[in-house]
Amino acid sequence: MKDKKTLILIVFAACVILILLFLSRPASKDKGQAGLPDAGFQELKTENVKTKDLVKSFTRMNYFLKKNLEVKEQELLRQKKENENLQVELKGLSLEKESLSRELISAKANLSALQELTQPIKRKFEGLENTFEGIRGSLAALGFSPAKEKELKKQLTSLKKELDSIDQQIPRLIKENKNYQQQARALEELVNQKDAKIEDLDLELNQVLGKLKDFEKAIGSGQALEKRLEESRKRNESFKEQLGDRESRIESLENKLEEELAKKAGELNMLIQAKASIEQEVDQFRQRNILLEKELEQHNLNLKELNQLKKDNFILEQGLENLKGKNEVLGSRILNLKEQLQTEREDKTISSLKEVNQELKQRVDSTQAELERLYSDYEGLKGEYKNIKDNMAEYEIELARRADRILRFQDKLEVAEDKIEKLEKETSQRRGESAGLRKKYVSRQFENEALRNQLSRYKQNLSQLQAQISQASEANTALQGKLQEISKILKTREQSEPLDTDTRKVAVELIPEISREVGDEE
Repeated sequence: MKDKKTLILIVFAACVILILLFLSRPASKDKGQAGLPDAGFQELKTENVKTKDLVKSFTRMNYFLKKNLEVKEQELLRQKKENENLQVELKGLSLEKESLSRELISAKANLSALQELTQPIKRKFEGLENTFEGIRGSLAALGFSPAKEKELKKQLTSLKKELDSIDQQIPRLIKENKNYQQQARALEELVNQKDAKIEDLDLELNQVLGKLKDFEKAIGSGQALEKRLEESRKRNESFKEQLGDRESRIESLENKLEEELAKKAGELNMLIQAKASIEQEVDQFRQRNILLEKELEQHNLNLKELNQLKKDNFILEQGLENLKGKNEVLGSRILNLKEQLQTEREDKTISSLKEVNQELKQRVDSTQAELERLYSDYEGLKGEYKNIKDNMAEYEIELARRADRILRFQDKLEVAEDKIEKLEKETSQRRGESAGLRKKYVSRQFENEALRNQLSRYKQNLSQLQAQISQASEANTALQGKLQEISKILKTREQSEPLDTDTRKVAVELIPEISREVGDEE
């Protein structure tokens, strides 16, 4: 679970970094790059889909890892149960060993009793010849009567018959004795073998006990590992809770980021559109500035011409004043001339004065026409100057308005840059958290690897113990089979008809040939 969360955080941090790198691109690029943010946003969407797929795959992998851990925990519990069963079996083996040792002791006691029983029989068989020879000598030395001898012969024949019947039983008994001796030897060999096997089993049991001690130590370490596993489970549960909280936080952050991305995308589109419109307006302003510069140049030329016209007008006004003065002078002269004409009507020079007066009238008319033309030009220049001033005021207002818009866009850009800086700080913090979680994840992987190695060692030890216990159980079954055979032999011996010591004595005392046969057979 922790691996999954750390990977999700890493992928999330990578997505945030990519988004920030995408948002922190320089805004002042050529017009040909205006369509790139949409492609970048599409790439971010595809990368987000890929990251979601990766997160799903990591969740599946985490689920399988969790299942494997549960299976391993079940195997640990099963191994604990097997260890308990092994301890119970070892206790049973120790009890069986004690019972086998007791049975062996009883078998040794039975063998010693059999040997004690056979030794007096051998001694009696050895003394049979001497006893029979003594009986014959004593009968010959007594010198009984014939009737007495017949009675004795009858008794001897009856005894002989009885001895013959006993003689028929003695070989069987001897064979049984031999069989018992062979069985006793075989039992001794078996007992020796059993002793050797028991010693081997003791060694094996000591080894097994040593291994069991090691295994108990390992179980103690396993209990410590269980404690550590419980602690790790608790930590995992706490991590699960924390990761659940972080998942909810991550989901909320993802939703917020998606909303912010949508907003940022909208803002980016708006900024791009505004940038394009601003660039268009700037181009229009540039063109208008060029036109205005041209108009200003023309206006300056017009101002120069106007100044020149003012100068010319001033000159004309002075000329007009002069002309007015001249006109007044001419008017006074005309009046004088009129007076002179009135006085000198009859003078011959009147015709010449009329001609002069006519010329002067023509000059006055021409000067008045020129003055009117100059006044009309002056009024036209005034109107053009006024129009140029009005246009300049409008241009200044438009420039101020656009400067305000540029300032507003600059403020928006500063706000966006502040947001980007905040996001960068948050991503740096998330990066630090993801690095810490990555370290924890690596340490947890090392711990899990160590636990896996310990589990593999415990499994190997358990397999070795199971093999040794199986060998011990096989040896135990073999010993039990042989001990059952020995017990059957002893039971058959006990169930067989016991020999009477008196009959054996009689058999030994009356039939010396059998003792010889027994001696030969021995």
